[in-house]
Amino acid sequence: MKYGSEIKRISISIILLILLSSCATNRGVLEILAEAPENPSMGDAIKFVRVSDLRQFQIDPPSPEIPSLMNDEIDDSSITSRAIARKRNTYGAALGDILLPEGQTVMKLVEKSLAKGLRENGYRVFTERDSEYQDAAPIEVGIEKFWGWFEPGFWSAKLHFQTLIRLNGPVGPFRDGEEFDSHVVKSIQFASDDSWRATIKESLLQLNKDITEGITAYRVGGRKAQIDQQKNTDANPQNLDSVDAKKLEDSGESSDVETIDPHKKHLYFNRPGAAMGY
Repeated sequence: MKYGSEIKRISISIILLILLSSCATNRGVLEILAEAPENPSMGDAIKFVRVSDLRQFQIDPPSPEIPSLMNDEIDDSSITSRAIARKRNTYGAALGDILLPEGQTVMKLVEKSLAKGLRENGYRVFTERDSEYQDAAPIEVGIEKFWGWFEPGFWSAKLHFQTLIRLNGPVGPFRDGEEFDSHVVKSIQFASDDSWRATIKESLLQLNKDITEGITAYRVGGRKAQIDQQKNTDANPQNLDSVDAKKLEDSGESSDVETIDPHKKHLYFNRPGAAMGY
Protein backbone atom coordinates (compact mmCIF):
# COMPACT_ATOMS: atom_id res chain seq x y z
CA MET A 1 0.00 0.00 0.00
CA LYS A 2 2.75 2.40 0.89
CA TYR A 3 4.50 1.73 -2.44
CA GLY A 4 1.24 2.33 -4.31
CA SER A 5 0.64 5.66 -2.52
CA GLU A 6 4.14 6.83 -3.40
CA ILE A 7 3.58 5.97 -7.06
CA LYS A 8 0.30 7.89 -6.96
CA ARG A 9 1.96 11.01 -5.52
CA ILE A 10 4.71 10.90 -8.13
CA SER A 11 2.14 10.50 -10.90
CA ILE A 12 0.14 13.49 -9.66
CA SER A 13 3.32 15.60 -9.45
CA ILE A 14 4.23 14.69 -13.04
CA ILE A 15 0.75 15.58 -14.27
CA LEU A 16 0.90 18.93 -12.46
CA LEU A 17 4.31 19.68 -13.95
CA ILE A 18 3.01 18.92 -17.44
CA LEU A 19 -0.04 21.13 -16.95
CA LEU A 20 2.02 23.99 -15.50
CA SER A 21 4.59 23.72 -18.27
CA SER A 22 1.80 23.94 -20.83
CA CYS A 23 0.35 27.01 -19.12
CA ALA A 24 3.77 28.63 -18.91
CA THR A 25 4.07 28.74 -22.69
CA ASN A 26 0.75 30.57 -23.12
CA ARG A 27 -0.43 34.06 -22.33
CA GLY A 28 -2.01 34.26 -18.90
CA VAL A 29 -4.63 36.69 -17.60
CA LEU A 30 -4.57 37.58 -13.91
CA GLU A 31 -7.00 39.86 -12.10
CA ILE A 32 -5.55 41.95 -9.26
CA LEU A 33 -8.13 43.64 -7.06
CA ALA A 34 -7.23 46.88 -5.31
CA GLU A 35 -9.64 48.74 -3.06
CA ALA A 36 -8.98 52.17 -1.59
CA PRO A 37 -10.46 53.27 1.76
CA GLU A 38 -12.68 56.33 2.13
CA ASN A 39 -11.07 59.75 2.31
CA PRO A 40 -10.15 61.04 5.78
CA SER A 41 -12.29 63.91 7.10
CA MET A 42 -9.34 66.33 7.00
CA GLY A 43 -6.07 66.62 5.10
CA ASP A 44 -4.55 68.04 1.93
CA ALA A 45 -6.84 67.58 -1.07
CA ILE A 46 -5.12 66.09 -4.13
CA LYS A 47 -6.08 64.61 -7.49
CA PHE A 48 -4.22 62.57 -10.09
CA VAL A 49 -4.19 64.64 -13.27
CA ARG A 50 -1.83 62.48 -15.29
CA VAL A 51 -0.82 58.86 -14.75
CA SER A 52 1.84 57.80 -17.28
CA ASP A 53 3.13 54.30 -17.98
CA LEU A 54 6.84 54.97 -18.60
CA ARG A 55 8.01 51.36 -18.71
CA GLN A 56 10.29 50.47 -21.61
CA PHE A 57 9.52 47.11 -23.21
CA GLN A 58 12.21 45.26 -25.17
CA ILE A 59 12.37 42.27 -27.47
CA ASP A 60 14.61 39.58 -25.98
CA PRO A 61 15.99 41.80 -23.18
CA PRO A 62 19.30 40.85 -21.53
CA SER A 63 17.71 40.73 -18.08
CA PRO A 64 14.34 39.32 -16.90
CA GLU A 65 13.43 42.46 -14.94
CA ILE A 66 13.15 44.36 -18.24
CA PRO A 67 9.55 44.08 -19.53
CA SER A 68 9.01 41.93 -22.63
CA LEU A 69 6.16 40.14 -24.41
CA MET A 70 5.86 36.66 -25.90
CA ASN A 71 4.67 37.94 -29.29
CA ASP A 72 6.97 40.98 -29.39
CA GLU A 73 3.96 43.32 -29.23
CA ILE A 74 6.00 45.98 -27.49
CA ASP A 75 4.52 48.81 -29.60
CA ASP A 76 0.90 47.82 -28.96
CA SER A 77 -0.26 49.95 -26.03
CA SER A 78 -3.46 47.91 -25.68
CA ILE A 79 -1.19 45.00 -24.67
CA THR A 80 1.68 46.77 -22.86
CA SER A 81 -0.77 48.76 -20.70
CA ARG A 82 -2.02 45.45 -19.26
CA ALA A 83 1.27 43.50 -19.15
CA ILE A 84 2.60 42.80 -15.65
CA ALA A 85 4.94 39.76 -15.80
CA ARG A 86 6.77 37.18 -17.93
CA LYS A 87 6.88 33.43 -17.36
CA ARG A 88 10.10 31.42 -17.77
CA ASN A 89 11.11 27.76 -17.79
CA THR A 90 13.50 26.02 -15.41
CA TYR A 91 16.44 27.19 -17.53
CA GLY A 92 15.36 30.84 -17.42
CA ALA A 93 14.19 31.03 -21.04
CA ALA A 94 11.29 33.44 -21.57
CA LEU A 95 7.91 31.84 -22.28
CA GLY A 96 4.39 33.22 -21.96
CA ASP A 97 3.47 36.56 -20.43
CA ILE A 98 0.84 37.67 -17.91
CA LEU A 99 -1.67 40.44 -18.58
CA LEU A 100 -4.38 42.11 -16.55
CA PRO A 101 -7.93 41.46 -17.79
CA GLU A 102 -9.37 43.64 -20.54
CA GLY A 103 -10.66 46.87 -19.07
CA GLN A 104 -8.00 46.91 -16.37
CA THR A 105 -4.62 48.60 -16.87
CA VAL A 106 -1.44 49.05 -14.91
CA MET A 107 -2.19 52.78 -14.69
CA LYS A 108 -5.61 52.16 -13.10
CA LEU A 109 -4.18 49.58 -10.70
CA VAL A 110 -1.35 51.89 -9.62
CA GLU A 111 -3.76 54.81 -9.22
CA LYS A 112 -5.97 52.76 -6.87
CA SER A 113 -2.98 51.53 -4.91
CA LEU A 114 -1.59 55.06 -4.52
CA ALA A 115 -5.00 56.37 -3.43
CA LYS A 116 -5.03 53.72 -0.71
CA GLY A 117 -1.53 54.59 0.53
CA LEU A 118 -2.10 58.34 0.46
CA ARG A 119 -5.51 58.24 2.14
CA GLU A 120 -4.09 56.08 4.90
CA ASN A 121 -1.52 58.84 5.46
CA GLY A 122 -3.97 61.71 5.77
CA TYR A 123 -4.39 62.88 2.17
CA ARG A 124 -7.81 63.29 0.59
CA VAL A 125 -7.67 61.88 -2.94
CA PHE A 126 -10.49 63.03 -5.22
CA THR A 127 -11.61 61.81 -8.62
CA GLU A 128 -13.50 63.63 -11.37
CA ARG A 129 -16.76 62.38 -9.87
CA ASP A 130 -16.13 64.37 -6.67
CA SER A 131 -17.22 68.00 -6.24
CA GLU A 132 -13.88 68.78 -4.53
CA TYR A 133 -11.91 67.63 -7.58
CA GLN A 134 -11.67 71.06 -9.19
CA ASP A 135 -9.89 72.69 -6.23
CA ALA A 136 -7.67 69.73 -5.31
CA ALA A 137 -3.89 70.01 -5.88
CA PRO A 138 -2.78 68.26 -9.10
CA ILE A 139 -0.42 65.29 -8.78
CA GLU A 140 1.35 63.69 -11.75
CA VAL A 141 2.25 60.01 -11.54
CA GLY A 142 5.02 58.31 -13.50
CA ILE A 143 5.21 54.49 -13.50
CA GLU A 144 8.88 53.67 -13.99
CA LYS A 145 8.68 50.00 -12.93
CA PHE A 146 5.80 47.60 -12.45
CA TRP A 147 6.94 44.14 -13.46
CA GLY A 148 7.27 40.56 -12.30
CA TRP A 149 9.49 37.69 -13.38
CA PHE A 150 10.33 34.08 -12.63
CA GLU A 151 13.75 33.04 -11.29
CA PRO A 152 14.48 29.30 -11.67
CA GLY A 153 16.14 27.32 -8.89
CA PHE A 154 17.25 23.77 -8.16
CA TRP A 155 15.12 23.03 -5.07
CA SER A 156 12.70 25.94 -5.34
CA ALA A 157 12.07 28.80 -7.72
CA LYS A 158 11.38 32.46 -6.94
CA LEU A 159 8.89 35.04 -8.11
CA HIS A 160 9.94 38.68 -8.22
CA PHE A 161 7.76 41.74 -8.45
CA GLN A 162 9.19 45.25 -8.57
CA THR A 163 7.64 48.73 -8.57
CA LEU A 164 9.01 52.26 -8.88
CA ILE A 165 6.49 55.11 -8.92
CA ARG A 166 7.27 58.84 -9.09
CA LEU A 167 4.86 61.52 -7.81
CA ASN A 168 5.17 65.22 -8.55
CA GLY A 169 2.90 68.06 -7.43
CA PRO A 170 2.61 71.27 -5.38
CA VAL A 171 1.93 69.50 -2.07
CA GLY A 172 4.18 68.24 0.72
CA PRO A 173 6.99 65.87 -0.28
CA PHE A 174 5.86 65.81 -3.92
CA ARG A 175 7.04 69.36 -4.65
CA ASP A 176 10.46 68.25 -5.85
CA GLY A 177 9.28 64.85 -7.04
CA GLU A 178 9.20 61.82 -4.76
CA GLU A 179 9.87 58.18 -5.63
CA PHE A 180 8.28 55.18 -3.95
CA ASP A 181 9.26 51.59 -4.70
CA SER A 182 9.08 47.95 -3.70
CA HIS A 183 10.72 44.66 -4.63
CA VAL A 184 9.22 41.44 -3.29
CA VAL A 185 10.78 37.99 -3.74
CA LYS A 186 8.81 34.83 -2.87
CA SER A 187 10.11 31.25 -2.90
CA ILE A 188 7.71 28.84 -4.59
CA GLN A 189 7.44 25.26 -5.82
CA PHE A 190 5.16 26.08 -8.76
CA ALA A 191 4.45 29.43 -10.42
CA SER A 192 0.67 29.19 -10.14
CA ASP A 193 -1.80 32.05 -10.55
CA ASP A 194 -2.22 32.17 -6.78
CA SER A 195 1.56 32.47 -6.33
CA TRP A 196 1.75 35.35 -8.81
CA ARG A 197 -1.25 37.07 -7.26
CA ALA A 198 0.17 36.79 -3.74
CA THR A 199 3.54 38.16 -4.87
CA ILE A 200 2.00 41.15 -6.64
CA LYS A 201 -0.28 41.98 -3.72
CA GLU A 202 2.66 41.79 -1.31
CA SER A 203 4.61 44.16 -3.56
CA LEU A 204 1.72 46.65 -3.53
CA LEU A 205 1.62 46.43 0.28
CA GLN A 206 5.36 47.15 0.37
CA LEU A 207 4.81 50.10 -1.97
CA ASN A 208 2.25 51.56 0.44
CA LYS A 209 4.65 50.96 3.32
CA ASP A 210 7.29 52.97 1.46
CA ILE A 211 4.73 55.75 0.92
CA THR A 212 4.07 55.83 4.67
CA GLU A 213 7.78 55.93 5.49
CA GLY A 214 8.44 58.70 2.95
CA ILE A 215 5.60 60.91 4.12
CA THR A 216 6.47 60.33 7.78
CA ALA A 217 10.11 61.28 7.14
CA TYR A 218 9.00 64.46 5.39
CA ARG A 219 6.67 65.44 8.20
CA VAL A 220 9.26 64.73 10.89
CA GLY A 221 11.81 66.76 8.95
CA GLY A 222 9.39 69.68 8.60
CA ARG A 223 8.59 69.67 12.28
CA LYS A 224 12.28 69.47 13.16
CA ALA A 225 12.99 72.56 11.03
CA GLN A 226 10.12 74.36 12.75
CA ILE A 227 11.49 73.46 16.20
CA ASP A 228 15.02 74.53 15.22
CA GLN A 229 13.67 77.86 13.99
CA GLN A 230 11.80 78.39 17.26
CA LYS A 231 14.89 77.52 19.32
CA ASN A 232 16.93 80.03 17.32
CA THR A 233 14.30 82.71 17.93
CA ASP A 234 14.21 82.01 21.66
CA ALA A 235 18.01 82.20 21.86
CA ASN A 236 18.17 85.46 19.84
CA PRO A 237 14.94 87.40 20.51
CA GLN A 238 16.44 90.63 19.14
CA ASN A 239 17.11 89.24 15.68
CA LEU A 240 13.68 90.02 14.25
CA ASP A 241 13.71 93.59 15.57
CA SER A 242 17.24 94.21 14.27
CA VAL A 243 16.38 93.02 10.79
CA ASP A 244 13.23 95.15 10.61
CA ALA A 245 15.07 98.20 11.94
CA LYS A 246 17.82 97.78 9.34
CA LYS A 247 15.22 97.64 6.56
CA LEU A 248 13.59 100.83 7.80
CA GLU A 249 16.96 102.56 8.16
CA ASP A 250 17.91 101.66 4.57
CA SER A 251 14.56 102.93 3.29
CA GLY A 252 14.98 106.30 5.04
CA GLU A 253 11.83 105.89 7.10
CA SER A 254 11.53 106.14 10.85
CA SER A 255 13.51 103.50 12.61
CA ASP A 256 11.09 103.32 15.53
CA VAL A 257 10.25 99.65 15.79
CA GLU A 258 7.67 98.30 18.16
CA THR A 259 9.32 95.89 20.52
CA ILE A 260 7.82 92.41 20.30
CA ASP A 261 7.49 90.66 23.61
CA PRO A 262 9.56 87.41 23.53
CA HIS A 263 6.46 85.48 24.57
CA LYS A 264 4.48 87.02 21.73
CA LYS A 265 7.17 85.91 19.31
CA HIS A 266 5.90 82.39 19.81
CA LEU A 267 2.58 83.57 18.46
CA TYR A 268 4.33 85.20 15.52
CA PHE A 269 6.14 82.10 14.45
CA ASN A 270 3.16 79.87 15.11
CA ARG A 271 0.76 81.84 12.92
CA PRO A 272 -0.58 79.82 9.94
CA GLY A 273 1.57 81.59 7.38
CA ALA A 274 4.78 80.82 9.26
CA ALA A 275 4.24 77.15 9.78
CA MET A 276 5.87 74.69 7.42
CA GLY A 277 3.18 72.76 5.55
CA TYR A 278 3.31 69.08 4.83
